[in-house]
Amino acid sequence: CSIHTFYRAAPGKIVRTRFDLGALMTTAAQKGVILAGDGEGSFIFPTFALSPDGMMAIAKLLEWLAHQKTRLSRVVWGLPGHYTARLRVTCPWDAKGKVMRHLNESYGQGSGPQVDGVRVDEAEGVWALILPEPDQPNFFVYAESTSEAAAQFLAERYAKLVEELQE
Repeated sequence: CSIHTFYRAAPGKIVRTRFDLGALMTTAAQKGVILAGDGEGSFIFPTFALSPDGMMAIAKLLEWLAHQKTRLSRVVWGLPGHYTARLRVTCPWDAKGKVMRHLNESYGQGSGPQVDGVRVDEAEGVWALILPEPDQPNFFVYAESTSEAAAQFLAERYAKLVEELQE
């Protein structure tokens, strides 16, 4: 399946998975999936392989650019601004459950289905994800907003909330 076919097949459906590579690979193996990505640069093309393959992603990008008769710089220039921030917040093991319970009670219901962690949608393109790290006594706070400063501010606000909820 080429990227051209992927775009031509629109409208598509986005299926959210847990925030780990195994969940992404399992979802990619389901019937009808033509592309899976983790948002951090890993892409899976299930008709080729059920694991991320950077060279295949580059080949598909080049194929699409050739078909569109355009350059990558023109595509990048036309993309809207995308500003994200990520913070790690230390949290004792015995407080992680309490923090997650409070976050779910306060924010978990209004932002759509929660797959992993708690996502808070504040406005179009402005959101935060509070994600417990499974193997360490930490949380990750991811944020996206309309500017770099706004994304950092949003991440810091929710990181502070996670710290306050530990008390």
